[in-house]
Amino acid sequence: MPRLQFQKDGSIRKDPSACAIFGAIAIQGGKGFVAATQAKDAIELVRDARGGTMGNGILLSHPDSLQNGNGYYNIEVLAEDQDLFERAAYLLGAYPDITRAGPWEKLHNTEGRGIWCAPFAADDLRITRAVVELNGQFSPDQLRLISSGKHEILVKDLDSLTDLFVRYQLAKIMAKAILAHARYPTGAWPLPSRAHPHCFGNVGMVFNGDVKSYIANRRRAEAIIAEHLYPLLGSDEALENFIPIIRRSWVGSDAEVIAAPFYFLLRASLSIPSVVSTLVPPFDNTLATLPRGMERDRMRKLLTTYSGMQLDGPVSSIVLVTTDKDVQMLAFRDRNEFRPLRIMFDREDGIVYAASEDRQLEIASGKSVRDPKVESYSLDSGQFLWVSSREGIIAPGRTRRTAIVVPAPPKPNGRSVFNTRGEPHMFAGDRDDTDKVLDGLAGNCTGAYSMGDESTYEIFSSAQANAFESSRARGVIVHGNVDMMTPNAFQGGFFYVRGSGDSRFGQQLRHSQKHAQPPVALAGERIGTYGFKMIAGGIGAVLGISEIGHEEEMQPLVGRFLATGMMSGTVYVRGNVPREYIGRSPSARRIKAEIKELAREGLITSSQAGVLFENALDLQVIEEELANNEPARRRISALFYPPHQKPYDVQFRELDSSDAFLLGNITKFCERFGLEPSILAALESSSWTVVRLKEDVITSH
Repeated sequence: MPRLQFQKDGSIRKDPSACAIFGAIAIQGGKGFVAATQAKDAIELVRDARGGTMGNGILLSHPDSLQNGNGYYNIEVLAEDQDLFERAAYLLGAYPDITRAGPWEKLHNTEGRGIWCAPFAADDLRITRAVVELNGQFSPDQLRLISSGKHEILVKDLDSLTDLFVRYQLAKIMAKAILAHARYPTGAWPLPSRAHPHCFGNVGMVFNGDVKSYIANRRRAEAIIAEHLYPLLGSDEALENFIPIIRRSWVGSDAEVIAAPFYFLLRASLSIPSVVSTLVPPFDNTLATLPRGMERDRMRKLLTTYSGMQLDGPVSSIVLVTTDKDVQMLAFRDRNEFRPLRIMFDREDGIVYAASEDRQLEIASGKSVRDPKVESYSLDSGQFLWVSSREGIIAPGRTRRTAIVVPAPPKPNGRSVFNTRGEPHMFAGDRDDTDKVLDGLAGNCTGAYSMGDESTYEIFSSAQANAFESSRARGVIVHGNVDMMTPNAFQGGFFYVRGSGDSRFGQQLRHSQKHAQPPVALAGERIGTYGFKMIAGGIGAVLGISEIGHEEEMQPLVGRFLATGMMSGTVYVRGNVPREYIGRSPSARRIKAEIKELAREGLITSSQAGVLFENALDLQVIEEELANNEPARRRISALFYPPHQKPYDVQFRELDSSDAFLLGNITKFCERFGLEPSILAALESSSWTVVRLKEDVITSH
């Protein structure tokens, strides 16, 4: 078996880049299966550039050729050698309440480390107890029971997926759903048992990120494991002796504090949406501003009952839940949307994909993200993907489908045409002033730090993360969507996106001294959280074109924390954006406590307190209500803005002559993308939320 590779100084070669994750599920009525090679191709495409070289794996859910019929549990043992495996097999055979229903088989024929599996008959809690107890008796570098669910096969090691495919003969395997991953867990010594995917019971998952709340989450997971296994242990004394075993059973991966709670929350009869809401809850201010009623009570009860399970930190995750009758795939990410997660629905083949990058989706599906047979997008803020192999897409992860038809690129006509497939760093640092056409996906950091002041880039597809970061290009036209942090620190002329932008769209948009006019970034549909964060002199706008005619039911076109840290410039969003979506709002609880205190001191009337309570996060309403009550106004305003931060001037109005620069760019935007005159007329006549900084800074003391 291949061993760890060392540099000359003896240190393990660790790739600092982020993980690469991939998931796919076939839904009934479509092609009916996904191939293991699709996952391998998607992971290997980005492994060297993004995922690192040690720690890879694949989980095949409900694979036809390896399916365990008759309701058996498939226990898999990853052991360093034959002797360690035989010790584990002997210990498993000593349990009177679980029965091996078939022979042990090694999944490959080479010597040394390998994976052995066998079917067992028992109930899931007894299987779980045996897995936890045995894992507590071995060190992670010796042996681990890595999977114990039904209708699953898991293969993982430190080698590449290409190596694992040859060793375990996976090339011809078909499955209902697949997960795959590259790179061992961040912050942990690379071990085969720590590679993802990670399984607990019938839940398998991969994730990209860093769970900052790992210790708290692990302790809460230990408690819920003990709670569910208590009936099998029989006494408080047995439970007390079992707790240290649970603690030793962890392999040392963040994935464990996602998979184990997910499994036990489902056992506690929570619905899938409730499980996701428990692990990735909404912000406190979201809960505080929910109307009184069942939804707010339900969320508060969930977060109280299962406190300590909430994940903190940048995380994007794909989960498979496998049962006898169905396979379900979930894809979600942290509420700040700090990790990439792309979704593709191939309507022709009936397959839904989720991955770190669009180019993974393209190579797995064999289709371009601009193909009219597919839908490609990122999750809307606060949404998650939920797909059943039997029922199809239950929750798509977005509130409204955006129909974007990307035309075929025109003839060069003096421009250079490049066929691109998502390769990273193309045209990075480019100083050429010639116009360029990209016929295909623009990869990560395409055009980053490009200095051609007169150059224009037109992309007839989508653009991945950090494309055109700090670019001074005269113009960029993207006919599809853009991933997170695009265009970060753009300081050129204009950046037009026909589709949607992910989180941190237009972050640090800045006015370069090289250009007389400020840079303009327009998103044709919607954007994610932290849009136009720390904008410094640019003009940003979100148009919501597909919402034209649906304004009455239109949700905010932006995620939360719009224009957080704004230094200068202007942000326009079509439609009304709630005040709590703008900037980094203070705690609604703290503001409400201050309102109660003002009422107790007699500084405001009870009727004023009622108005303020209903608009606790809307400073504009608060200031209007307290316009003649300076002491009370100053005390509440002080909670919104620290002394060093300028307050926002937020208006909801139609565009006028003062917005001529934006109106001119909206006209050019519609012309560039060949939009109907009626669309331009609708945009010009719409009401917009306009965000600037106030010139007079509120002094709070």
